[in-house]
Amino acid sequence: MIYRLTRQELRQKGAKEFKHGDVVAVSKYAIYITYKNADKSYDIPALLTRVEDLNTCKFLDCTPGIGWPYYIADFISR
Repeated sequence: MIYRLTRQELRQKGAKEFKHGDVVAVSKYAIYITYKNADKSYDIPALLTRVEDLNTCKFLDCTPGIGWPYYIADFISR
């Protein structure tokens, strides 16, 4: 399912509230919630979730502040 949230709404939620395969769109970013891949499965989405810049259509480095904005990194870690 695709969810469109504002930054304020995103700060009220955590990635664990969403299911595998959900996409959370906020600002100019798309957050792809992922709990498992072909090799591994995790109880938390923080290890496999990816963030895409919708303006450039490129996936961002997972380093907070350099790749991911801090508010998105906080959301994914919750």
